[in-house]
Amino acid sequence: MWQWIHSSSISVIINLIDSETVGLLTYYFQPTETAREHPITHHWTVDWDVATIIQALEELYPLQQEHRHLDRGSRWLQVVADSRARVRILADNMDQVRRDTINEWNSADTNVGPIPYLQSREVLKDLARCFTNRSNPWHNDRPNVNFQRDLNLMIEADWTIPPYLGYVLW
Repeated sequence: MWQWIHSSSISVIINLIDSETVGLLTYYFQPTETAREHPITHHWTVDWDVATIIQALEELYPLQQEHRHLDRGSRWLQVVADSRARVRILADNMDQVRRDTINEWNSADTNVGPIPYLQSREVLKDLARCFTNRSNPWHNDRPNVNFQRDLNLMIEADWTIPPYLGYVLW
């Protein structure tokens, strides 16, 4: 969709887009997560490179139909809900757990984008606790309980994990 921008320079974009559209995009870009991550000090046509413009456009107009009208935070909360419903620790097949859970979370980071700053505490806390969450059908199974206990101990011991994440687990 936005592939023509890849080979264009910003000055070409300005020449191709009328001033009304530039003004409208300015209005739409202001509250985006992209604008928070890449502050607009002068104007997005000056401050942002092509990759950042594409990121903002994809945030506003997701490529997948089911993601339209949902902000990134809502999509991450859906990842959490999906994980709660199906994450299961299989002690004898941790490769399967890795494929089903960890890879799913990594692909969400790629497909949805980074967890929004304002929701990072909630999303990370819920992802870390999904193994024993009540909506998880296997929340009382011994492998899930043991895994959750070990995960909590690792989070508590790891000084690189944000303090609020370790704090909210207890």
